[in-house]
Amino acid sequence: MGATADRYSRMVKMLKLSDGTKGVLHKFALQLAAYLQGYNTSGLTEAQKSGIVADRFYLDDLITNTDGDGNAVFVGRVIKDSDNYNHHGTGRIGKKWQKDDAGRLFNLLNDAGLNTKPHAEFSGNIIAAYTNYIKILCNLDSAYYVATDKFTIDIYTVTNDVETWIHSVDLAVSDATDRRYLPAQSHLSQFVAKIRDLGGVSAGTAIRLKISATNSEGTYINPTHKETTLQAAMSFIQVYYFQTQPDFVNTDPTTGTPYVMLISRDMYAQGSSQGVGSGGVLHRLFVDTGAGDPMAGAIANSERLQGAALMSGETVEDAYDKALSDLPAGFYYGVPYKDFEGSEGFAYVQVVDSNHLKWYANRYAPVVPTAFTVIITFSGTYDTTLQKYYVDVNAQISGTIPNGGVLITTIVCTGISQQNEPVGIQFGGPISARITGSSPVKLNSESIECEDGAFFQSYGTYGSPASTTDNYVTEGNIHVNSTTIPHA
Repeated sequence: MGATADRYSRMVKMLKLSDGTKGVLHKFALQLAAYLQGYNTSGLTEAQKSGIVADRFYLDDLITNTDGDGNAVFVGRVIKDSDNYNHHGTGRIGKKWQKDDAGRLFNLLNDAGLNTKPHAEFSGNIIAAYTNYIKILCNLDSAYYVATDKFTIDIYTVTNDVETWIHSVDLAVSDATDRRYLPAQSHLSQFVAKIRDLGGVSAGTAIRLKISATNSEGTYINPTHKETTLQAAMSFIQVYYFQTQPDFVNTDPTTGTPYVMLISRDMYAQGSSQGVGSGGVLHRLFVDTGAGDPMAGAIANSERLQGAALMSGETVEDAYDKALSDLPAGFYYGVPYKDFEGSEGFAYVQVVDSNHLKWYANRYAPVVPTAFTVIITFSGTYDTTLQKYYVDVNAQISGTIPNGGVLITTIVCTGISQQNEPVGIQFGGPISARITGSSPVKLNSESIECEDGAFFQSYGTYGSPASTTDNYVTEGNIHVNSTTIPHA
């Protein structure tokens, strides 16, 4: 909506320009106490208060005055091509420039500076950068008087400093009808921006991220970008933490404290001679260094195992929103020892300290007779604003559910090849959730964004522990259209 007339003084004054040209008529904004809200102004000089107002409205300085009603008033101005200049719409910037003693060119703002573009910035380096997942924290600010229409992150590949745009995402920042909308005077600190399933990129690709913010005044593009190199596809897995070494034979490993661990395809090396139990392909960090224990060697800082504790009720998918850190010393059960998907079994990994790892085979194998069936279904919603479908995959168990529930794992894909292999795999790999009751459970936290006509199906679904019932899984599929996902 913008600043209304009651935010301005009745005074309109001719402001003379330093270059000797004819002055320009300008209205003045009232210096409202609300502009100093959140600051302790006790003992501040008028110049210091003006500085607060200038920061709030992205101004390089103020011309202050007192109008005929005794009100403190001001007109803001900006230095040409400064970051503050870029926060104001071209229609707000006057036609006459003023030069100060230092030779800098200033321009008076014809709305006194009250109506600005929003602001967006990255608040740190890229936290995660994989071919199927990018995460970075942002600070997002709507303008004081104007609501934000959208905050956008654009992704470019970079070769010899030449950018090629590949993807953009509008951040979902509110619960409004349009999830991109953020009201005026709103601030989001350390907002978690997540970008899933880029497509068309491979490990080793150099990328550049840029952030922008748009409202009715225009689009502000932050001049500071972030760069990194993509790693191979990643996944979060649920593991169970023991501070001290458990009895590997008699201790149920799922009785440990729930954690999530981040693993990547980069962490697995084909053809390794080191294996757990009967051998196989191991995590490339876990190689025998000749120190007496496999995995006892030092590892690079960039290869430390990271993760986070799971609170009660949280799932693996919640990890995409969590702040990750190096995992504390202890024993973690649930790390796939043969392949990234984990279909060949799990082992314990001991984090000795932040630089040393060891592995131990899991020897706990109780007989747990269970008889249940699993049904995979798909559901979704249609966003009338974005004209996009958002598809979710759900699992439901009926029958006898063992204590501790069943960990259901599936792959969502767009079809099956002639070699009976999934193609068009979604989410970068398997997704899973632990189910302890008979109600349907959504396996993914980030929905699949797609167009009308898309097709998805589940593949290779299994439960851990497995059911004693033969053929206990019924796979699901969906043909996305207005019949399967009605428009609201």
